[in-house]
Amino acid sequence: MLCAILLFLLQVSPLQKITTAFGPEDIATHPSNKELIIISCTNRISGTPSTGKLQYFNIQDSSLTARDFIIENYQENKLLPHGIFSRKLNGDDVLYVISHEEKDRIVVFKIKHDTLIYQRHFEDPKLDRPNDLYVDKDGRIFFTNTHNYIKGFFRAKKASIGLIQVNGKIELILEKRRGANGICRYQNDLYFTDDLDDTLYKLEDYFINTNKRILPIKLAKLSVGDNINTYNESLIITSHPSLFKFYFHSKDRFKQSPTAVHIFDGNKLNQIYYSNGTEISGGSSSLIIDGHLYIAQVFNNYLLKVPIEFPVD
Repeated sequence: MLCAILLFLLQVSPLQKITTAFGPEDIATHPSNKELIIISCTNRISGTPSTGKLQYFNIQDSSLTARDFIIENYQENKLLPHGIFSRKLNGDDVLYVISHEEKDRIVVFKIKHDTLIYQRHFEDPKLDRPNDLYVDKDGRIFFTNTHNYIKGFFRAKKASIGLIQVNGKIELILEKRRGANGICRYQNDLYFTDDLDDTLYKLEDYFINTNKRILPIKLAKLSVGDNINTYNESLIITSHPSLFKFYFHSKDRFKQSPTAVHIFDGNKLNQIYYSNGTEISGGSSSLIIDGHLYIAQVFNNYLLKVPIEFPVD
């Protein structure tokens, strides 16, 4: 594994905006077609109705416009998607979706071309403001429960990390956190961001000692860390450098809020992208595909496409 992967923006190529529905908060690659980005959208703009869509975008599409998935066997108008995760499981392409409906739930779809076919869903009191999720190769679902920001500032520790076993049993594996936002596996460790402690944590060797309660280890300071994705042997983490500005952006989408993207190689956290909010505000999730960084956001209606290159140490 490389000691560090430094990414530099190519100044010769313009940034591009990919039009989506409002609130493309999380993105994932298609399990079988790495040129397809799956997009989770919920309109969170203050004073407007909450509506949700699941979309996809082919990176070869010159129209720079995402398209809606067709939803089968599920009431599409009830979907309010948040965190998503896709993987190949038992030969099928599967999408897992956190949806904030009348009750919070995780919905499972089979992906067939431009169609999402409902398979099942999970509901439980332990799914309490779920934010992000990761699914391992056996089909176990790890998820974060987030917090109330106002209570969080006063140290009310209501956030947690949960696990849905293959048999559907739901348990909390880490409780009484101030914050828990992004979550992902890296090697044998389970990583998560605490967006109120401004820290990246890991549960070391969790996937070896699955029956043992493991205390989280602090790895790096990370201002309001959000979703975590992977690229080769590294984690990609998106963050909000100013919680203060992000709060005001949440009340008025035209108020700018900075976005940062970081890469973690298991040893060191490096910032690879920063915007003061001019290019994108409230960035929440990032992917690296075919020489470009794709950045999602919480409120406005586009993904940002940023050209990058990889110098090798």
